[in-house]
Amino acid sequence: MRPLLTIAVAAALMTDVSAECPVTPSPCKALERSAIVFVGEAIAASPFQQKVGPDRFQFVPQAVSFRVIERFKGIPEEQKEVAATVAVEIEGTRFVSGLRYIVYATVQSDGKWSTACLRTGTVKERSEDVRQLRLCKTTDRH
Repeated sequence: MRPLLTIAVAAALMTDVSAECPVTPSPCKALERSAIVFVGEAIAASPFQQKVGPDRFQFVPQAVSFRVIERFKGIPEEQKEVAATVAVEIEGTRFVSGLRYIVYATVQSDGKWSTACLRTGTVKERSEDVRQLRLCKTTDRH
């Protein structure tokens, strides 16, 4: 009976989490909602979990450094690299060194970036976003 209860609790938690992000916004809406949007290559990424017991781990904020490839919002033109501490959230992204990402982030009051409920992902996963972001950025200027 206990395994069924565990499954039921996990399913309820997963339902609540997905309810927080009912719809992924379009690239232009995500650009509007984000403080920072850019394409970058993760050049360093710390682990997002640490061992706290023989079989137990806990999530910890992830330190990530990016080489900036293309900027859309929040990164000055002269800045070639950016480092951030990213809050690890169920709806957020875990970064891996060597991969290229389109990063949409808000900044929390403690300075950590949050990627939850936005469109952050690898460029491979979100290849159409870059084209759409260029279009909505151009449309904003007119």
